Amino acid sequence: MKKNILFPLAIVSMAFFSCSSTPQKRIAKFPDKFSTLTADDQSLVEQGRIQQGMTKDAVYLAIGKPEQITYGANKSGEYEQWNYNTLTPVVTNNVSIGVGWGGGPWGWGGVGRRGLGRGFGGWGNGFGGWGLGPNIAYVPTRGATVKFTGDSVDEYKFAGRR
Repeated sequence: MKKNILFPLAIVSMAFFSCSSTPQKRIAKFPDKFSTLTADDQSLVEQGRIQQGMTKDAVYLAIGKPEQITYGANKSGEYEQWNYNTLTPVVTNNVSIGVGWGGGPWGWGGVGRRGLGRGFGGWGNGFGGWGLGPNIAYVPTRGATVKFTGDSVDEYKFAGRR
């Protein structure tokens, strides 16, 4: 069974090259915002953690830029909500067939969805390439939600344990 390492490598690369990916990088990029925080908030930001009452700047420094910002209202008034996504692996079983080339009665053939496979080649283009096995897809799911009333955190939720 061949493993396709290109897709996970692409996901890791996107995460690595996305803007300021750690609290330390964001603090270094915005030292003026960090210096205005209380000592308690600075400590939490350095750990990548948040708490109620933190400002938007503190949350940004701690956990980064949200993927989505929504606005709404409830009994307490208007609020702003920052939504963060995480990538969740989903395993599926796939069968795939591709078009390929041959190099003899049983030549290598096909580049299909699962990569290079053994096929019915002949002496030219032939029917080839097949794959059977698990496939891992990374699906964005809600990882965290931070709700602000005014400029301070009113409530927050993280998927799983934090």
